[in-house]
Amino acid sequence: EDEDKVVYLVEIIKPAVKVTVDKTEFIYLTVNEALSDITGMAKITLLKNIKECITITENQKITLDLNGYEIKCSNKIASIINYGVLKIEGTSGKIVNDLGYAINNKQELHISENIENSEIIIEGATSAIYMYILYHICAIMDI
Repeated sequence: EDEDKVVYLVEIIKPAVKVTVDKTEFIYLTVNEALSDITGMAKITLLKNIKECITITENQKITLDLNGYEIKCSNKIASIINYGVLKIEGTSGKIVNDLGYAINNKQELHISENIENSEIIIEGATSAIYMYILYHICAIMDI
C-alpha cells in the first residue's frame, strides 16, 4: 500500500524585493530581475537579505528601502554601482562588501535616515562609498 504513495518536495522561495511604480506593486525573486524591468522611477523595498551585486543604470531613479535587511556582495568593484539616481532609505539596514566598495557612485546619491533611532550601515573593505566627482561638484560624506 505504501508503494503507491508519491512524495512531493516543495521549496518555498521568499521574494527578495517589492517594487512600487506609480502606486502599483510588483514582487521579484532578485534585485537584478526587478532592475531589468525598471525604465524610470521606482521604489525597491527589500523583503530579505540579498547576496547579489546590483547596478543602477543611467535612466533609472531608484529609491532603495533597506527595510532592516542587508545587501552583501563580495567582488572587487562594489555591492551597488550607481549610474543613475539612487536614494537609500529605511529605518535600518546594511550595504556591505568585504572585498571592495559598498557603493561605487557615478551620478546622484542620497542617503536618508530621517526616522528617530534609525541606523543605516554602509561598509566596504576598500571604502564605504567611492564618489565619482565631475568638474566642480564636491561631495563630503561622513559615514
